[in-house]
Amino acid sequence: MNKSGSFWYYQKKATQRYGVDLAKEMIDNKKTEIEKSQFVIPRIEVVVTVRCNLRCVGCSHLMNNYANVYDINIDEILYHLEQLFACIDECICVGITGGEPFLYPHLSTLFKYLCDNKKISFVEINTNGTVIPRTVSYLKDPKVSVYISRYSTVKKTERLIEKFQNENVFYYYEDETQWVNYGNFENRHYRKSQQMQNYMECMDAFLCKTLLKGRLYCCPRDAFASDLGIVSYNDYVDFDYISSPDALLAKLQAFYGKKYSNICNHCSFNACNTPFIKSGIQLK
Repeated sequence: MNKSGSFWYYQKKATQRYGVDLAKEMIDNKKTEIEKSQFVIPRIEVVVTVRCNLRCVGCSHLMNNYANVYDINIDEILYHLEQLFACIDECICVGITGGEPFLYPHLSTLFKYLCDNKKISFVEINTNGTVIPRTVSYLKDPKVSVYISRYSTVKKTERLIEKFQNENVFYYYEDETQWVNYGNFENRHYRKSQQMQNYMECMDAFLCKTLLKGRLYCCPRDAFASDLGIVSYNDYVDFDYISSPDALLAKLQAFYGKKYSNICNHCSFNACNTPFIKSGIQLK
């Protein structure tokens, strides 16, 4: 894995979470750690559920395509995370995603594992801001951040923000007005050079490697399209068919060294001309 990329991401998350002054010493120490490490991952996304309470037009996670929704078994998630951390030195940030992750019933168990894991610097949960968790104690660890998507079309986030303020939960948000329009799954037949350029400039490909049911995919679009049977490439690392930490490490090193993914041919993200749509519009 590109160590400079992992260090850049650590700088970004540490400054965001702790502020410039408090983060400075942490950043200096982390640079030395990363330089000495064999394999550091900047971020992975862990899917906990495909349930969602919204039906957004252009959902990048394809939630509207699921006729039958489900949660991932917590023991299964923990088992695959144990496999991952048995073979890597560190993951800068683990993101929890869905669906809407605050609908998942086992978050406190998952967060305890992640916050206790010394190979993880930051834990982040992404929410649409419309589900109010009953308890937030597991979100108070210094490692944890909550990212709230605020859409102008969805007016339900203020109650969640008020709860986090009252409970001293660290959160941040962006007023999202538009999303990338990833389009349908027709094959675009990009030239290989264009495919590689798109992959290298896509932040999903760099930061959003996605763990879904024991398989690590290039990005959320790849993960959910594969789960739905829309595409059937083998562009993933299947943790259930790898016998040892050394074997998994070798697979991960090859996976992170890739210059493109087949899913890129089924995506409208384009390094030269990316289309956008208004965010948060609900299907009727």
